[in-house]
Amino acid sequence: MEEGADMDITAPKTSYRQLVIPRAGKALVHSNKVVSPGEVLGVIGKIVKPGPGTWLEERKIRASFLGTVTVNAYHDENEQRIDISVSRPKAANRVNHLMPEVGDVVIAEVTSVDVLEIGCLIRAVGGKNLNHGITAVLRMENIEPLNPHRVELEDHFAVRDLFLARVLVLDAPVQLDVAGDAKLGVVLSYSAAGLLNIPIGPHEVICPETFRKTPKRLSAAVVPVDTKLEHLPKKR
Repeated sequence: MEEGADMDITAPKTSYRQLVIPRAGKALVHSNKVVSPGEVLGVIGKIVKPGPGTWLEERKIRASFLGTVTVNAYHDENEQRIDISVSRPKAANRVNHLMPEVGDVVIAEVTSVDVLEIGCLIRAVGGKNLNHGITAVLRMENIEPLNPHRVELEDHFAVRDLFLARVLVLDAPVQLDVAGDAKLGVVLSYSAAGLLNIPIGPHEVICPETFRKTPKRLSAAVVPVDTKLEHLPKKR
């Protein structure tokens, strides 16, 4: 550049947002996928459009409620279009669609344990397995509401644990609750050795190979075995 020449400081005509998001839009889900309220389904554009059961946040298409996605594609000489919609199953077919409602008891699998909450996936509703897990969360105050800060989540739950819980709020993610009902809690867990733990008390399990005991917030539906170690498999 020659000395004294003016520098072009004009902003680029194409913004960063336009560069990273296709003008046509983009569908991020497929038909028959079970989604939670607020879950991002796609990006609106010239082709991709929001349908019933969705709402927009900037260019993001989000689910309005817990339901099943339908992605319809239309193409002819004059128009190319993709509609994304979410439908809630009819009450009579709710069991077939396996959609939980507030107050339902579900089986969830722990996917992460944090200081304040447990991340999980709902795996079954009403005794029926889901084809796709529904993202959920179990917060500290919904485990011990009277003394939430005394709960050490890592001492009661672990990744891969299966537990019974009640649906508290259909949100994104779904909020679960295990307080106030002794039947809600862990029903199956694995030891560090990868074996199924054996319940030996209302709040304790043991690995049948290493005999390592672990605290666990067990469901009252789980019946502890005899605590005498001679009844357990012998360590090799």
